Amino acid sequence: MGVKQVNGPKTAPVRRRLLSDDVVEYLSKAIFRGDFKPGEKIVETKITRLLNVSQGSVREAFQVLKAMGFLESVPFRGTFVRQFTPEGLKDYFRARHEIEMIAVRWSAERREDPQNMAYLRKCVSLIENYNKKDGDRTEAREADLDFHRAIVASARSESLLAAWEALNHSFWFSYGIHLEEDQYMVIDRQGELHKRLLDLFEAKKIEEFEKLLAEHFINPKSILRNK
Repeated sequence: MGVKQVNGPKTAPVRRRLLSDDVVEYLSKAIFRGDFKPGEKIVETKITRLLNVSQGSVREAFQVLKAMGFLESVPFRGTFVRQFTPEGLKDYFRARHEIEMIAVRWSAERREDPQNMAYLRKCVSLIENYNKKDGDRTEAREADLDFHRAIVASARSESLLAAWEALNHSFWFSYGIHLEEDQYMVIDRQGELHKRLLDLFEAKKIEEFEKLLAEHFINPKSILRNK
């Protein structure tokens, strides 16, 4: 007697991972590690040989990385790892400040989410761990961005979170890793700052939270070191 077939919902075919996705992942991680520095030229043919993939896959990956902000094209010169400018950073942080403050105000109208608060505390702990002997700089920066994402998520607005995520491609998260430390902000005291932000957020002290966030994001001294 044969096995009876059970009629069930049809499943969509699983999308196989494209080689260009692998190239995107490799290059983005390489930039984070500092293998490719801001302003450094990246050549399609060299990446093709290095990863043993087609030039078409590398070209597709370059387009994705340009859209994400990792790479930029210079006419008649080629493709380069994107460089930061103080003006670009200030514009970025000003936009983030506005989105996050909307989230804080909307969140204050809701009942506290214990799970979200626990996650925020975990993020602060990871940032603080950077100051310890074996602190992980990259992990701390990831926790920094996750902290702010959780602040926005607390508003429980898909539209607001989508706007924040569109602004925060991974490249922006890594803005400080490969920049000159005598010019740009470093993360050493970020644990203390985020702990204060969390305390104000939990107490729903919106005006004080906004003031501290503005100092963190918009004040040029929070972005560039004093000269």
